[in-house]
Amino acid sequence: NKALLPDTEVDIYMLSKKLDNNIDDRVYNVADKIGLDKSNVGLNIVLLRFYGIIENDEARNIVFIFSLITIIIIMAASVSLIYNAFAISVSERVKQLGMLASVGATKKQKCESIYYEGLAVGIIGIPLGIISGLIGIGITIKLLEPMINGFINTSHVGLNMIVSPKAILYTALFAALTIFISVYMPAKRASKIMPIDAIRQSKEIKMTSKNIKTPWLVKALFGLEGELALKNLKRSRKKYRATIISLSISIVLFLSVSTITEYTKKSAEIRLDTENINFDVMIRLNDSSNEKRLKAFNNIISLDLVEDYGFIRELNGSSLVSEKYLPDLTKKMIVQEKDGGFLYNVCVTAIGEDAFKKYVASIGGRAEDYGDPSNPKFILVNKNVSYLENERKYIESEAIRLKEGESINFKGSSSNIQMKIEKITDKMPIGTYSNQYGNILLVTSDIIYDSIKDSNKSRESDIALALKTADGEKLDTQINEIFKENNVYDSNMMNISVDAKMQKRVSIVMSVFIYGFITLICLICIANIFNTVSTNLALRRKEFAMLRSVGMTPESFKKMMNFESVFYGIKALMYGLPISAAIGFYLYNSLNNMISFPFRLPWRDYGIAIALVFIIVSATMLYSGAKLRKQNIIDALKDDSY
Repeated sequence: NKALLPDTEVDIYMLSKKLDNNIDDRVYNVADKIGLDKSNVGLNIVLLRFYGIIENDEARNIVFIFSLITIIIIMAASVSLIYNAFAISVSERVKQLGMLASVGATKKQKCESIYYEGLAVGIIGIPLGIISGLIGIGITIKLLEPMINGFINTSHVGLNMIVSPKAILYTALFAALTIFISVYMPAKRASKIMPIDAIRQSKEIKMTSKNIKTPWLVKALFGLEGELALKNLKRSRKKYRATIISLSISIVLFLSVSTITEYTKKSAEIRLDTENINFDVMIRLNDSSNEKRLKAFNNIISLDLVEDYGFIRELNGSSLVSEKYLPDLTKKMIVQEKDGGFLYNVCVTAIGEDAFKKYVASIGGRAEDYGDPSNPKFILVNKNVSYLENERKYIESEAIRLKEGESINFKGSSSNIQMKIEKITDKMPIGTYSNQYGNILLVTSDIIYDSIKDSNKSRESDIALALKTADGEKLDTQINEIFKENNVYDSNMMNISVDAKMQKRVSIVMSVFIYGFITLICLICIANIFNTVSTNLALRRKEFAMLRSVGMTPESFKKMMNFESVFYGIKALMYGLPISAAIGFYLYNSLNNMISFPFRLPWRDYGIAIALVFIIVSATMLYSGAKLRKQNIIDALKDDSY
């Protein structure tokens, strides 16, 4: 190999031994040390994202906040669920623990019996949970592999599940810690159970007239059954607390994730809308002769799937704008001052004669007015979309305060031209999209465009073909076939339809994982609620038998159960909904650092959550109540198992 000369330009590709969110700082520090301009340094952002490295600090913080909130909710849900199970176990075994205390069992021994129970649950449950999780995620990845390969643009690389020993260890430790926290309070409670209290069960229910007092309005509205239902809720708070917590956490978990999903979707929509893209496919052919380019483009526009097209050419220059033409938004933006004016970038665009005629007609003009190169006229697309750093939001505004008939100076590479504004519109022509503030877009006919290009001796951008279609994915396949037929190997094609479909695939994959996980947690919560409510009702069968023995009819009993369901749901919603709304507002403020939109909660999901709470509790109460009504009153009163 020949030695490199000092002025030889080379591209250097490097692999980093350490991958973290500080990689950009390390790379730029190296560039500074060797005297390399930062503009000549780039990171493989797409690849780094697969390693979980996000280049934007605000985006990284949002991901961290969303993840932290999710982990806290999961931890709280897990502790609540397991604690509930052990609390019920202790309640069911009060007499048993009291008998053990009466024959000499110490507090330590009673406490350890609960810890051993937790240990047994952990030894069996943790391995089963890890194995089930690995099997489940393996099946899920296998089913989603075609879709995942679709959005990472590969079909020949297999997607395999890799099991990390560290992840297994951390999962086991996390589960063990969760079980310990959940067992601690029931174990402490079990150690304090005394023989007399256990036999009499005097600590299971503590009542005073003040504690069980109910508002007169309850009896007036719901009758005796409603009053009894509310008194039942008040008289044994400890037994019902776990149920309320489980219901509330289920509500918070479901609504928090729904809010995250809603805000992420809304942000993506706003980002797409702000660009105001007015085409489906954009094609540029690099290093192709004009003849080859023209042949390929003509073959493409003759396809049946092409609904509309434009040949996009652009000339870039600048203009010094007087202060009187600046919009109010200028006060919030940085615009360079020069020679008593403000420097704007100006882009003169031609879209092809056919497309131009359609465009001019759509804005109420005549294409004939733009046919004289000696009297050049232009259409000003007076629309910009900018991001305000201080206000942390995108804003749409006019580009410049010009009126129809006024002119703007265009400075090219070799001359200045006064460009008369014939029409002003905010409608984007095909093949264009909104610019940031400080840029002006002018559209004209091909003949005027060519005269400006020749007089300025300017180098225009490569011609591009913009297309509109109803089936972007199918058109994509047909275009690639045309490229093969015409030996076109160096092309740059942006297919909005395919990109949108890819984003949809990403969204579907994320939704499968997110909602699959949430469904699993919610099913556990439902099972736990069912277990809690049914067990609490079973513990009260003597009480229900007594009510029936003094004349409560089956209809009144069912009515009382229904009111208890309503009170359960109302109390859970009183905790769950405000907490969920507070978390949603916090998430909104966090996301507002990157993109702004009006605060809104996913009300549809809130309605679903409210309905599900009452359905779950009512179904449980009806099931348990039906079992209790079938029991013999005498047998229930004689039962001494609780």
